[in-house]
Amino acid sequence: MQIAPEPAHTPESVTKGRAVYEKQNCAQCHGDRGTGDGPAAKTLADDWGNTILPFDLTKGHMKGGTSGADLYRVFMTGLNGTPMPSFVESIAPDEAWDLVHYIQSLSGRQTRSTQKVKP
Repeated sequence: MQIAPEPAHTPESVTKGRAVYEKQNCAQCHGDRGTGDGPAAKTLADDWGNTILPFDLTKGHMKGGTSGADLYRVFMTGLNGTPMPSFVESIAPDEAWDLVHYIQSLSGRQTRSTQKVKP
């Protein structure tokens, strides 16, 4: 899978990402604030029938990696063995990047290219 170039991490991108989060019903599993406490959270199982909790997106460290490209890939391909689906058919590349920026904002993370360097 080819990853689209990442646009600038802006407040507008984060706001658009929140709208994608709502449109795709991410809160059903991850909760309104991304803490993994959505209404379906306690009903999820992995492919082997084991109970699995959705990730607390506010922690910053993700199962599939922590970079913007890692998050983008997870949104577009899903996570094999888990209830995390692929959104490749329902999210455009620019929307996926907006969602990346929103998820990063939940933990205070930003992409390396947009972090401010202290003098």
